[in-house]
Amino acid sequence: SVIQSIQSIVTYCLERTELCDEVYCQLVRQVTNNPSPEQQLRGWQLLAICAACFSPSKRLYRYVLAFMMTHQADSVVGATAVWAMDALKRTKLHDHKRRSPPSVVEINAIRELQPIICRFFFLDNKAKALGVHPCWTARDVINDLASKIGLQNTDGWALFESTPQTEHFVRGT
Repeated sequence: SVIQSIQSIVTYCLERTELCDEVYCQLVRQVTNNPSPEQQLRGWQLLAICAACFSPSKRLYRYVLAFMMTHQADSVVGATAVWAMDALKRTKLHDHKRRSPPSVVEINAIRELQPIICRFFFLDNKAKALGVHPCWTARDVINDLASKIGLQNTDGWALFESTPQTEHFVRGT
């Protein structure tokens, strides 16, 4: 399936960082002057998924960012280019090192240029829904959540993932 192919590409890049630049170069080539708007959009969506998962080398980063900037006003891919550019900046800023490929939910959120809606439960039994960007870290989520509930200081705050089997701390990075 398409999802498995995307996850496979990202997994290879996460395991072998020397492939990252190759994937970026191939995607840029495939979307440049592509006569099919549908294929062009799919290529840009894959570019956005890659940008949310890993960044190119320092040498290629500026070129890819400039390439994305030149397509911001494009009627077909402009919104995806803007989203990919934001994701790439965040990924580079955090020196984002994913351990696993994006989930189906993440891939679909990126394709639709939408945040992932997550519900956070507090110890006082209150809950808050929050739109989470696929390349946010747990620290980003805590900071955004804090601003939404008017919390001035996040010292001592942490995220825990609870499943029916277990509960564990989610590192800020």
